[in-house]
Amino acid sequence: MARADICFAFLGNPHTDSRITNIYESLSALGKDVNVIGFNWYSGNYDNPKDWFIYKINRRPAFLFYLKSAAKLFFKLLDITADIYVAEDVYTLPVTAIIAKGRRKKLYYNSREFYTSIGGLAGKSSVQKLIAAIEKFFIKYVDVVTVTGEMDKEFIEKLYHPKEIIVIRNIPRKISPKPEKIFNLREKFGIPEKSVILIYQGMLQKGRGIYQSIEAVKTIANTALVLIGYGPDEDKIKMLIDEENLRDKVFLTGAVEHKELLNYTASGDIGLTLIENISTSYYYALPNKLFEYLNAGLCVLSSPLPQMKKIVDEYKVGETVNPENQEEINDAVKKLSENSELLEKYKLNAASAREELNWENEFEKVKRYFV
Repeated sequence: MARADICFAFLGNPHTDSRITNIYESLSALGKDVNVIGFNWYSGNYDNPKDWFIYKINRRPAFLFYLKSAAKLFFKLLDITADIYVAEDVYTLPVTAIIAKGRRKKLYYNSREFYTSIGGLAGKSSVQKLIAAIEKFFIKYVDVVTVTGEMDKEFIEKLYHPKEIIVIRNIPRKISPKPEKIFNLREKFGIPEKSVILIYQGMLQKGRGIYQSIEAVKTIANTALVLIGYGPDEDKIKMLIDEENLRDKVFLTGAVEHKELLNYTASGDIGLTLIENISTSYYYALPNKLFEYLNAGLCVLSSPLPQMKKIVDEYKVGETVNPENQEEINDAVKKLSENSELLEKYKLNAASAREELNWENEFEKVKRYFV
């Protein structure tokens, strides 16, 4: 049986997840033995650290996928004895809880979203209710709940009254992009030098302002959009690009490994966090991409949702617009693409913000829970 200080379980690919990557590296640097169990259902091979166990499982049909992943996770956790078990999402919570509590070990749970109202499950009330019921039952056994923002903390406290809850924001390490390592998106996709590059990174799915961003660059000269990531809407987006003849305006990179992400993002000008208010989970959003844009020195174009607007306004790093108002989005993109002085001001403020908003500062606040 393998021995670890801490074991993370995540229904996703840790290589493309900054939160797991950062905390793994920080804990390893402190001499902790950390195991990571994850799943990768998209194409692409990665070099796994010796204590990472990534399983490839076909995501369709969904029900069979969850059964297979739960079984894989259960038997792998049986083979790992740890002092702290961490369920990185609600999907791994039941199995991780059973193992941790069965062995009388500490159980942590990362509430990544408000699973009572997941944006991606809008319109699927029965599935949402099932997931919410699972969370409500198993959270009683959790020793420490982690969330990504202060408003998330308040919401979860009122909803479940957990034993303890702490905030760990999804903030990247303080790394200035090195010019020689920046992946030149202009060269890769043939984007003209005079064009302003809008960057979206993350899951390609509804509720993220992706289609509105495509519409904006379609109508505004000297702009291009680069989508970094993968997701359920990938084929739909590719079809839209072909139908609208936008192959010289909108580009997809596919999934990018976390350690290379900064070098891709830093090649852009404006980072997009146009999350739509389609669920409670989205309303409270404070996504890692917002901080990653700042780390890369990008101006930000964001929704006016409270936790994101607070960062954008406080550090003066960009503009906020209503993601459901296409005219407002178009006006903001046009303004930023035509006003180079304003754009550069926001970029400089973003570079300054990373001196405070970085993983090193964030981890220092919470490391006592893991060491």
